[in-house]
Amino acid sequence: MGTAGIIIAGNISVGIAGTIIAGNLSMGTAGRITSGNMSIGTITAGNMSIGTISAGNLSMAATGRITSGNMSIGIITVGTIAISSNLTLGSVSTTNAINIPSSAQSNNVTSGALVVLGGAGIVGNVYVGGNLSIVGNGNFSIVGNGYLSIGGNVSIGGNVSIGGNLSVGGNLSVGGNIFCSKGIAYVGSIQNTSDYRIKANVELLGSDFSVSKLVPVKYYNKLLRKDDVGFIAHEVQEVFPQFVEGEKDGEGYQSVNYTGLIAILVKEIQQLKQVTQEIRQQLRENCQVMNEVTRP
Repeated sequence: MGTAGIIIAGNISVGIAGTIIAGNLSMGTAGRITSGNMSIGTITAGNMSIGTISAGNLSMAATGRITSGNMSIGIITVGTIAISSNLTLGSVSTTNAINIPSSAQSNNVTSGALVVLGGAGIVGNVYVGGNLSIVGNGNFSIVGNGYLSIGGNVSIGGNVSIGGNLSVGGNLSVGGNIFCSKGIAYVGSIQNTSDYRIKANVELLGSDFSVSKLVPVKYYNKLLRKDDVGFIAHEVQEVFPQFVEGEKDGEGYQSVNYTGLIAILVKEIQQLKQVTQEIRQQLRENCQVMNEVTRP
């Protein structure tokens, strides 16, 4: 059809077995397909170029297909698009909402109501009413002032990078590490799993578990941009390697499990209390001896 080609009808219907086949279907910038309802079984074309498609409803049956080498459409204005089979798109750009009423559930990366094989870029906010899972080596990044709000559970097998805020109303399960360049503010408590059922070879801490060799320091934290106190990771690693992640001068920053030091500190405090009690008892006995000696 030429540049001014127009197809106008109350209804355009091509049945389930119906087929429109063309080497090239071209409608110029002013070209339009306008109908009250459009029902198509199959459209096959080498190249399809249409300026505007305007329809009340666009319906394709379960066996319906649109197949073309290249498809270029300036504007599509449709009240409802109903597709009972699958819809595969290279890219989608719209200023309005895209609603997917399908109730299909997902248990892997290739199932569900919406499957995106490539990347997804989202400029605004993302709200998830169910569960959010990131599996494999997939990374999840929120940059700028983006906001992620999740009402269900979050399960992440890869990395998470968040430049803005993260609000989780349910549980947050992370299989790897959480790295935070700033402080973590929370209401309630942070608890570590400490059930006996996950522990084997339980032994009391011996004399080799002592804080005597640790060197507490004060310093300026260049990431937080404030003064702080603590330990130098590679120095702790020399004494308690199990409490340190990473290697000195490695690709990433080293981190220290400060929580692991609590058990050692408790042991040291218990020993100090015992020594203090023994000293007090010895002082009492010495005082009694002195009193008896000095008694007239």
